[in-house]
Amino acid sequence: MSADKLEARVSDLEQYFKMLVEMLRRYDERLDEVRNEQSDADRRIAALADAQIRTEESQSRADARIAALADAQIHTEAAQANANERIAALADAQIRSEDALARMSALVDHLAETVDRYIEGRGGQG
Repeated sequence: MSADKLEARVSDLEQYFKMLVEMLRRYDERLDEVRNEQSDADRRIAALADAQIRTEESQSRADARIAALADAQIHTEAAQANANERIAALADAQIRSEDALARMSALVDHLAETVDRYIEGRGGQG
């Protein structure tokens, strides 16, 4: 092989080597970018997972509060029913009391009439 051909071949190999080095440099840059993007994606996924966990915990607390409110509503309704029964019993007792008072009043009136007749029948001799 002649010196000129050898020199041209070496020159070509140097050019190929430079291109290969440049390709490897670009590959490394792209690989770094991909790794950074993957790292960012991993951080975002972790943040989403944490947000999901917090959301589920918040939902669980909300569900517990809703259940407590439902229990409180049931207790309130039971207390209201009990109060309504007691009011009805008090109303019945009031009616009975009024009836008894009316009978007692009628009895007192009758007794007063009887006493008046007795007094009149004795001729006012009191």
